Amino acid sequence: MKINNLFFLAILSFLGLAAYAQTDTIYRTNGERLFVDITEIGENSIKYVYPKETLINSIDKAGVAKVHFKSGRKEEYASTFNIAAVKGCKDWQMVQMSKIESEVKGMFKINNVGAKAKGMTTMSSISKLQDRAYNKAKMEAAMLGGNVIYILEQNTEEAVNGGYYGGTKMPSVSISGIVYTSKKVIESEIQEGDYELSNIFVLETNAYEIAENANFMQERILIQKNQFVSENGFLRLVHNFISVDRQIDKYTIIYSADGLIILSGVNTTKNGKTTYYNLFLVRKG
Repeated sequence: MKINNLFFLAILSFLGLAAYAQTDTIYRTNGERLFVDITEIGENSIKYVYPKETLINSIDKAGVAKVHFKSGRKEEYASTFNIAAVKGCKDWQMVQMSKIESEVKGMFKINNVGAKAKGMTTMSSISKLQDRAYNKAKMEAAMLGGNVIYILEQNTEEAVNGGYYGGTKMPSVSISGIVYTSKKVIESEIQEGDYELSNIFVLETNAYEIAENANFMQERILIQKNQFVSENGFLRLVHNFISVDRQIDKYTIIYSADGLIILSGVNTTKNGKTTYYNLFLVRKG
């Protein structure tokens, strides 16, 4: 019986591969594969139809890594934007900044971020303030699971020295942008089972460094797929952790591989102060 089952699975696998061989394959930059019939490749987009359908779909070439045609021919598209994989807060320096909207086409929008750096004296360096604001925004993006920030606005205010009778204003740099990711975690990538909370990292509203919460309470949690919900296209885990603000009861799953799950949680107060959390779960057994 076991041999028959293996033979049956082998036949199904062969038939599946044969079916895919009869279509073109579009490999998106986010890891998704589309098995379709390509009808047109233009300068900026690729048009295609799904098998047994007539509706023409279109995808921006900026979101396509390569195409494999059913004839055997292959086309690869060199990205003009070097996007690095970001697993979470520890990879914040790998977050890319962009002012070109086309560079984030085909990526997944997560949320808005903003950061401001203000000088302590009128002699504070504008370039150093800009670096501090950019780094804070990158930290926020990484904790959300993003690897690109599309900059919407940057504002630089020079110092004003009013002298004896005038007011003095310190220099500052502020930026705002939208966080994107090139890769979402999908349910099939998550291993169910017993996990242990191994680390919590926190980024406070007025902080310019990510802090490790060394005093968190260790927890064991049984990860099961009935705990998952999908919101705005992202997979979230429903759970209350003892060591995190109890107002957070859902966490976005931003990484899952090799027995490690990284969660992102955000708490914004009525005063608009936002705290970001990254929780590291390690699979036991």
